[in-house]
Amino acid sequence: GESREIAYTNKQAGVFYTETSGEHRNSWQGWTISAKKMLHDYAVFLDRRLLRRSETTEAVVYPHQLIRKYDGGLEEIVTLLDSLDALIVEFHNVTAESVRLAPLFLDAMRSDVYEVTSQDSVLLIARKNHLRRSGKENYPVWVGVASHEDISVLEEDLMVPTLSGFSPASVEAKVKDEKVRFIIVVGDTKEEVAALARHVRFNSERLKEVKKNRLENLLRYSRVRTSDDRLNAALMWAKVSLDALIMNQMGKGIFAGLPWFNNYWGRDTFISLPGATLVTGNFKEAREILLSFSSLQETNPQSPNYGRIPNLVTTESTSYNTADGTPWFIRELYEYVKYSNDTLIVRELYPVVKRSIQGTLRHHVDEHYFLVHGDAETWMDAVGPDGPWSPRGNRAAEVQVLWYFQLLIGSFIATYVGDLDAAEEWGSIASSVNVNFNEMFLEQVTGEVYDHLNPDGTPDRQVRPNQIFCLDIVNSEAVRQKLITTVVSQLTYPHGVASLSQNDEDFHPYHHYQPFYVQDAAYHNGVVWTWLSGQVIYGMTRYDLQEKAYRLTENLIDQILDYGGVGTISELLDTAPRPDEKRPRRSGTFSQAWSLAEFIRNIYQDYFGVMPDATGDILFLSPRLPKSIEEVEFLQHVGTASVSIHYLVAGDRVRVTLSSAELERELTVHFFWPLENGDAWRARLKLRPGKTLRIVFDAKRFSLFEDQEQISSRPMYLTNYSLRNHFADLRFAQPMVNEGLRALKGPDHTVLQLEDVRQQNANAKIIYNAIDEKDDDHGTGNYRYPKNPHFAEGILDITKFQVTADRRNVYFKMQFRNLVNPGWHPEYGFQLTYVTIAIDKDGMENSGNRQIGANSNFLLDPRFAYEMAVYVGGGLRVVDAAGKIVAEYFPGEGDSRDPIGDVSTRTISFSIPIKHIGIPDERWQFSVLVGAQDDHGGAGLGEFRNVVRRADEWAGGGKMNPHDANVYDTILPR
Repeated sequence: GESREIAYTNKQAGVFYTETSGEHRNSWQGWTISAKKMLHDYAVFLDRRLLRRSETTEAVVYPHQLIRKYDGGLEEIVTLLDSLDALIVEFHNVTAESVRLAPLFLDAMRSDVYEVTSQDSVLLIARKNHLRRSGKENYPVWVGVASHEDISVLEEDLMVPTLSGFSPASVEAKVKDEKVRFIIVVGDTKEEVAALARHVRFNSERLKEVKKNRLENLLRYSRVRTSDDRLNAALMWAKVSLDALIMNQMGKGIFAGLPWFNNYWGRDTFISLPGATLVTGNFKEAREILLSFSSLQETNPQSPNYGRIPNLVTTESTSYNTADGTPWFIRELYEYVKYSNDTLIVRELYPVVKRSIQGTLRHHVDEHYFLVHGDAETWMDAVGPDGPWSPRGNRAAEVQVLWYFQLLIGSFIATYVGDLDAAEEWGSIASSVNVNFNEMFLEQVTGEVYDHLNPDGTPDRQVRPNQIFCLDIVNSEAVRQKLITTVVSQLTYPHGVASLSQNDEDFHPYHHYQPFYVQDAAYHNGVVWTWLSGQVIYGMTRYDLQEKAYRLTENLIDQILDYGGVGTISELLDTAPRPDEKRPRRSGTFSQAWSLAEFIRNIYQDYFGVMPDATGDILFLSPRLPKSIEEVEFLQHVGTASVSIHYLVAGDRVRVTLSSAELERELTVHFFWPLENGDAWRARLKLRPGKTLRIVFDAKRFSLFEDQEQISSRPMYLTNYSLRNHFADLRFAQPMVNEGLRALKGPDHTVLQLEDVRQQNANAKIIYNAIDEKDDDHGTGNYRYPKNPHFAEGILDITKFQVTADRRNVYFKMQFRNLVNPGWHPEYGFQLTYVTIAIDKDGMENSGNRQIGANSNFLLDPRFAYEMAVYVGGGLRVVDAAGKIVAEYFPGEGDSRDPIGDVSTRTISFSIPIKHIGIPDERWQFSVLVGAQDDHGGAGLGEFRNVVRRADEWAGGGKMNPHDANVYDTILPR
């Protein structure tokens, strides 16, 4: 009755993102390898009848494969193999005589774009521009389709409108024993693809079993069973979904989220590391991830990024534009060693630790030893054409906490390796940071924790969730309690933690809400971030508020099992349901690494209360079980050993059992169990190799057994230790959407609709007609396109420009040598091309504005100063000479049915009502400027993308004078 999103990865660089029982709903879906879209979908025909996924009667999702069931017993089984770039699509119980499979592509709908051939009974398809990739572009180019049976290759164009795709060729296989199996593979050369297809063809059953066994072993190695079946299922799915994001695309790393964060973000990776690897005992991949990122540290002492670990690692570039990623790295290195007892890595990476602190002290501290940074160098990093949407420069609270612990850990490691001078210096600085933080980040009277300090030293008092990370640096117990109360009562809803208080005038309740604002305006200004529940749950369980905290966990369980992407957690949620809807909408990525990781970490560290220190042969047990969980049995890895732990709660009586057959040395267990009445038991116990330790207690008595023999113990009974009564009246915030919010008032100017901008009149009068020569898209010199392959050759080269008009509208049409639609926003019809049309309406010199805005750096000839200008990118904007917006068009999701861009004809065309632009006459002159579009990743109109001296992934190159324009091609009045 519904379709849900599902993604599988091959643990290398491949992702297959699809629907359980429906057609692909967005252009991100399909098969991506090395962040490059290789295949949008495939169409299946049974005796030439299209098999529609909407006809699916039932979908069964396994961790290793997807099964779709249709009427008549037909089954479609989809498996993306481990380690190989190979997708198996098979059909059982087939009543047709033949089955045809057509690979579908989305970004090019013409056969002349593709090269089609066959080899060794394998259909081979490649985009011609991919065959000309540069040596630095690391993605495969050939897609191959084969079958277990002999195939017929059908070289004919095929449009499948219901699946939104184009196929230049397909294959047809005869049905044998009511079964057909297709193999879709990808590779660099035709020979490589043919060889891989042959390998999969003869080993498909074994290769499918390899993936299944690996996932079964993953769950067995970190097994957990509780009395809550929904928690058990959600926890297993979270582990599987997060494991799928641990990839080997550019060395070992963790994809931040799917579908569009299919690359490594340092901050996200390190926040995810405990839940993704440490609590489950996956120390091997944790080590590989730490070493992979450490190898990319900036080591040039003269660089302002000296000592930083990368914020972003893609197939094309490495960026260091964050202040908190490096402290998170140091923190997780320390946690990894505590879990794994891998002390060898400490000496191996000490130079990395030392550079990280030296670089910060050299380039990024103030007189108070606070870590200073830019407005968008924290996790709240969204940037728009006018700058950061939530500027937090230059000293964010949680960054100081991370820096404080970076110094403490650095001092500890320096002592371990014998660098005592560094240890003493860093320890002293850490003490200064602690003292100064408690003096300067806290309102001493009210206990308020400031979100950040501005460059002039004034505090920012916006109520944001970042203060929850300050619990462990705040010295005052009263302030800690105030902090918990503020975050829970003002920012935490039952479904998650908001990024800004709803009482703030800049609050945005919904993520996507055009035409009122672009989504990045709301990204850190109101919407719920699911990963933040992790730190709030940590804070609440410290005060024995697990019953309230578990409401957040239950909401995440609901999402994993019943809502959205199968078995996973989304990046964001709206803060409130839309009118006439029952629950807040999911948003952002449908599967987010740190959201999954924090969910898993909470279960182990905060509810089960388990924390190992393998370096000291210590295990800390301090459970905070909600009442709904009466029994827990799980495996905890401590270094090279594993300990089986069992909790059983029966009324007031509790039994805890610990055992391990793998211990080589005695393990000290620091045991702490809070009781319902506010008291607690505390004990220090010894778990000896090969022995079982059993603890039985209630509010009055504590007994300890080794194997079956009772042994003496000296537990401590703490009376009224808990502070939970201080929070007896604490309640979650309830979402309330104030209609008077500034974000919901909408723009003051006219908002155009699709029907306004897509008017057509073939008989309209021609006002202006210009032809521009091809291959002149070189700017003021020898400009080069950004290196990302989406900036295809010719998309910045305008060849024709025409203006026509009638009594109601002015019509604009632009032809380009090429035009692309990466699929990020199908409602635009194109992307990465940006145009400004400046209109000189009176023909008088210097009578209008000469400066073209939107980061163009372009100054018009005085004779053609403009009275009106039209900006064209992710929508349209009409402005007057003073820069005032007259009218604007924001494409909505439904506008993909008739977008202003058309890549098949390489044109952008639109209409603007005369009342917003004026009635054209013979005096009108047009200046057309073309450049690369930059919407800063947040959608919307965007602006001209920067051109610098040397091109990189997202900036053009070849500009020798920094004052030159960011414009590649022009059509100017004569």
